[in-house]
Amino acid sequence: MITFQAKYLSPVNIGKINDKKNIVPYKAAIVELNPNDIKDSFSLNLVSYFSLKKKGFAGSIFEDFLDTTDGKVNNRNWVKYIALTKEQDSYKYIKSRNILGLAEISSAPLFKDCIYLDYLQTVKKRFFNKYCFVGRETLEFLKKMYPDMDIVLRSLTSAVKFYKNNGFYVAEEGKKDGLIKMRYHHINI
Repeated sequence: MITFQAKYLSPVNIGKINDKKNIVPYKAAIVELNPNDIKDSFSLNLVSYFSLKKKGFAGSIFEDFLDTTDGKVNNRNWVKYIALTKEQDSYKYIKSRNILGLAEISSAPLFKDCIYLDYLQTVKKRFFNKYCFVGRETLEFLKKMYPDMDIVLRSLTSAVKFYKNNGFYVAEEGKKDGLIKMRYHHINI
């Protein structure tokens, strides 16, 4: 059994597709992975390889995770690695196969009014995955975690609609490196 010790951050409610193909509420959790923990590193590697099939951003998240461990990132406090897991009660030993989504965020001092969402990767809804709203709930968590800051990201064209549906807008027309810059502007009420 491959497990890791992560820091519990928050409960989240996602959806689970039952046998009748209906979506029912499901309690999950957001945890923070520790780049200094060898078990976290090993589990993140397994997640990027097996669960997410090294497609998308999971492999890049793992590479950055290793760079943070190796000291290639100047200040480790600037970068956080977040996982959404279907584990519900024991966060000391979370099975890597229970990770449904990953996010990498940066909050360096040069980003005075915002955090930067470097990557967001979720397990795709296919044959074995019966969970939904993972990406949406990860974004909602980040909005709550950083209530006075905007969230900035560069999106694949295929994900622009998803981000727009979650309150983001296109911040810069045109593409840079094939990605579109988007922003969520937090409004204080």
